[in-house]
Amino acid sequence: MKLPPHIAWPLFIVGLLTMSVVTVTITVMAARSDGGAQVIDDYYQKAVNWDETAALQAASDALGWQADVAVGPADADARPVEITLRDREGLPIEGAEGTIRAFRPQRAGVVAESPLMATETPGLYRQTFPINQAGLWDFEIVATQDSLRFQTTIRKEITF
Repeated sequence: MKLPPHIAWPLFIVGLLTMSVVTVTITVMAARSDGGAQVIDDYYQKAVNWDETAALQAASDALGWQADVAVGPADADARPVEITLRDREGLPIEGAEGTIRAFRPQRAGVVAESPLMATETPGLYRQTFPINQAGLWDFEIVATQDSLRFQTTIRKEITF
């Protein structure tokens, strides 16, 4: 069955317009599905203080300390996160105080923050974080011992 041209052409145009509306609707829904645009808190003040931040990072790098992050298996929407801190010679750093923050690289906000909690093992610190999604996670570690300050960010891929 062939449609006459005076019906086929208007249907063709309506079909193209409908396709455009559906495509735009799907695009908008996809763009808003993760909460929309992410804005970093105090981004202007962080930019103003960039030289100070870079100097702190350079001093931290000069210490030669090393950190490693290990994420354990999930237990009821939470996972144990172990941080190992070692000095320049590879010896464990005991008695460090500080914080560890977990966040997703694609999100502006921090998912969780916890103080470093020492274990019986020298240089090993353990926390529990609500890591309930697979993918990339950043762990920002700030540790102090006496007057020494160490900071680093370690990116890990979490799988389930």
